Amino acid sequence: MTQAFFQALRQPPTEFTLFAFWFWNDRLDADELRRQIRDFQDHGVHGFVIHPRVGLPRDLGWMSDKLLAFYDVALEEAVRRNMQVILYDEGMYPSGSSAGQVVAANPDYQTRCLAKIDLAPGEAPQL
Repeated sequence: MTQAFFQALRQPPTEFTLFAFWFWNDRLDADELRRQIRDFQDHGVHGFVIHPRVGLPRDLGWMSDKLLAFYDVALEEAVRRNMQVILYDEGMYPSGSSAGQVVAANPDYQTRCLAKIDLAPGEAPQL
């Protein structure tokens, strides 16, 4: 039993695979996506999380047909290789920004913050 346990740690079944947190942060190319997926699998990684990041070309467009076509490439290759995929449902940060489209459509939703300032008793804040 101990031998089987250590063997499973060295070469875990694919249902217990590592998942690469795969940053998409540059121009995308279908052949390069397929190459990277093959590389994941060649190194024992049978799953990945597609994570769009700052660096994707603006002309690609968030959730555009062009971007979704690259998702199709990755998903089809993963299915072909019997790999697992997690779709990260955000474009960059903060969560809920939809890669900046929310604020672009309504500037009232831009990020705000609180700042702590120390005042002496009776001192008015400088705004």
